Amino acid sequence: MDNSKNKKLLLGQRLKLWRKEHSLKGNKLAKDIGISPGSLSEIENGNCLPSAETLSKLHEFTNLDVLWLLTGKGDMNKGQAEIIRTGEYENLDQAQFGIDPKILHDEKLKGLVEKLVKIYTSASPVQKANILGYLSGVDHQN
Repeated sequence: MDNSKNKKLLLGQRLKLWRKEHSLKGNKLAKDIGISPGSLSEIENGNCLPSAETLSKLHEFTNLDVLWLLTGKGDMNKGQAEIIRTGEYENLDQAQFGIDPKILHDEKLKGLVEKLVKIYTSASPVQKANILGYLSGVDHQN
């Protein structure tokens, strides 16, 4: 098997794995991202690669981490910080993160969350520990 075919199979296998992990039917995912079920099947079976538009829609309409899909590196799902950073609050999984997406439309709260994410992502390990310690302490007071 040539190397490009191997890469296609790996990408397709990752997409299928992600879809099954999320209990998504192929028809539903295909409809959500605007492709035919046959096209999705071709991608998952390694017969073709997704177009840039399909990758963009996967990123926009799902919590699939496209970098993971393309390379196999990192987590299969976008992290909470990525969802907040990109403003894709409607893609938050309340059960996964314990957050009601409706509250993230509060502009003041949105600003605070974005600031916290920005500070945390660039913080040193000691600063991260301080932030986590503070949040744990506040959480235990309730």
